[in-house]
Amino acid sequence: TGLGEKKADALCKAWSGQKDLGRVIVWLQGHGLGTGLANRIVKTYGNRAMEVVQKQPYRLAMDIAGIGFRKADEIARGIGIQLTDPERVQAGLLYVLEESFVGNGHCFAWDKDLIEKATETLAVGSDLVAEGLGRLEKRGRVKTEVEGTASRVFPKRLAETEEKVAWYLARRMK
Repeated sequence: TGLGEKKADALCKAWSGQKDLGRVIVWLQGHGLGTGLANRIVKTYGNRAMEVVQKQPYRLAMDIAGIGFRKADEIARGIGIQLTDPERVQAGLLYVLEESFVGNGHCFAWDKDLIEKATETLAVGSDLVAEGLGRLEKRGRVKTEVEGTASRVFPKRLAETEEKVAWYLARRMK
């Protein structure tokens, strides 16, 4: 009583949407996520949160603060993603590149060193890791520079930064 038809419809739709989001949060909590992380996931993906977690759990590491590769991998393993899944291997490669090389002050990793470290970290074969590296390069997530029989592997952002610095220095020298 006292509400117009439009206002009543809007309230019903809002209530229904909240109920759906509540179900998503409960589902996420059932997969080991605390309330805070579950709420951040829902804020980021909305009603698509459950779908994203089920189909692309490694996106969480890229899109949501507080979820790194290890947490995304734990979630993925909990929902049945295999160790050899190509998305897992690619996300793991990016993680190893950032943590083991860039995190220690390097702008790049030699391909052989990266493949060796990622193989060990991900507990998969080096052939899968090498394939994953090729996919990351095709997707533009990393950049490689060949030098003799080895290649330098840069995270995309550092490769772009290096190119800008080189361009700026060349311009200044002129």
